[in-house]
Amino acid sequence: MISVIANILHANKTVAKLTRGELLMLNLAHEADPGITIRAAARVMKVHPPLCTRAADKLEALKLGVRRRDPSDKRSVFVCATAAGRKFLAGLDAEIGKAVGGAGAE
Repeated sequence: MISVIANILHANKTVAKLTRGELLMLNLAHEADPGITIRAAARVMKVHPPLCTRAADKLEALKLGVRRRDPSDKRSVFVCATAAGRKFLAGLDAEIGKAVGGAGAE
């Protein structure tokens, strides 16, 4: 089953442009409401914040993520999945779900 998922990931042209950390950052940004801060993402990923900053830069360059200021605290910035990022993750989830017999789809 892991090899099936790996084949799907390698065949996807957008995934091929992302590191595992960038893909995880996109997923965290998608799951968190209204997004996730660099500091919180770094804590979850167990990495230094500059790595998450570079991941956010890459997501923005690919139009999969965007940074948004917290209206209640202008010092805080959230990384959020864009509509394209959410669509990408949904498609990836559907592909994996179909390949493993519905185990990845919700």
